Amino acid sequence: MKKLILLIPALFVLASCKKNFSCTCHEISTAQNGGYINQTQYNVKEYNEQGARDRCTDMYRNNLAPKGDHKCEVMNVK
Repeated sequence: MKKLILLIPALFVLASCKKNFSCTCHEISTAQNGGYINQTQYNVKEYNEQGARDRCTDMYRNNLAPKGDHKCEVMNVK
């Protein structure tokens, strides 16, 4: 019983740790052939993929102030 009492908080702590995410953000060009401009990569530490995407989007907006449509994609978990 004592092991179970110690195991539950330990699992909660491990599950709630922040993980390292890598994401790429870019602005979509309005030129005839399209494509991406201002492509930037970020590494963030968050609890989940959606949190990482939101943080990368905020960083991209604050750093580059895109004028058109932009998108951030989480590429992988380190």
